[in-house]
Amino acid sequence: MCLPTIDIYEMVIENKDSITQNKCYLQNSLNCNGLQVTKAKEHKYLDKSLLRADSYYPSDLGLYCLQGNASEMTDMKGIAMGGSFKDYARESFKDKKQMYTKPEDWLGFRCLITLK
Repeated sequence: MCLPTIDIYEMVIENKDSITQNKCYLQNSLNCNGLQVTKAKEHKYLDKSLLRADSYYPSDLGLYCLQGNASEMTDMKGIAMGGSFKDYARESFKDKKQMYTKPEDWLGFRCLITLK
């Protein structure tokens, strides 16, 4: 089990921009107005804190919250990807990285399991 590489995130992040599409079906991003949250009571937390991963629809690959909600640590120390609730949607694209030096309320991780 390990953290995903930057290359893996670049392969699976779909670059959906909720601002230009006027939708937020994958993202809890800063100033994201077009909301399709499945849990209506969570609307007040939009762009203010983490939401449950199942608050948004999954990506085409069936993965939840690859963009927005929490930036995810990569196997490179200090580099996260995917953007968070504190970032604009564009910062969640596969060519963007978020830097960190300590635990943050916008930072999370996703484990990768390799089957042999």
